[in-house]
Amino acid sequence: MKRYTIEASTFELDGTESHKLLYTSNSVTSARAYLEGFTTASDWQQYDIINFLDTAHPSDSPLSLLDSKMHPSIDTGATSQSLSDFSEIWEDVTSWGGRL
Repeated sequence: MKRYTIEASTFELDGTESHKLLYTSNSVTSARAYLEGFTTASDWQQYDIINFLDTAHPSDSPLSLLDSKMHPSIDTGATSQSLSDFSEIWEDVTSWGGRL
C-alpha cells in the first residue's frame, strides 16, 4: 500500500457522496505535484473536491488530510460569496471612525 493518496469526491443533490482514488505514491513530492496538476475546470471532470491524504495516519486524525482543493467554479463562487457577505456587513466602517 502506498503512503500518499489523492482522492476525488463528488457530492449529489440528494446528499450522497462518492469517492474515487486517483493516484497513490510513496513520494510526497510526486503526490503534491499530481494534486497541483488540477488547474483548470476541464481537469476536474465531475469532481467537487480533491483531497491529498497521508494513509500513515487514521482517517479521523487531523494529520491524515495534508491538502485539499475545490473545483475552480465552486472555489471562485465561494470566495466571491464570502467577499460579498463581508462587504454587506462591513460596508460603512467610516461611521465608526475607521478607514478601508
